[in-house]
Amino acid sequence: MSEACIFDMDGVLIDSGVWHRAAWQALLVEVGLDPARPDFWRLTIGRPGEEAVPLLLGKTLPDGEARRLAR
Repeated sequence: MSEACIFDMDGVLIDSGVWHRAAWQALLVEVGLDPARPDFWRLTIGRPGEEAVPLLLGKTLPDGEARRLAR
């Protein structure tokens, strides 16, 4: 018998894309950069934050910096 069940509702049952795009845009504003590409938010779909940040910025980052910015 199962004791628990995990649901991945983000993007499946709930369309949270608008909030994700707003969060990434806020990060870019905070660091004073423009998106590396016009469709910047598409780079983040299905990726962990620390993987998405360097793609958004269009450059590699020192260890831990992408994680810090993603948080």
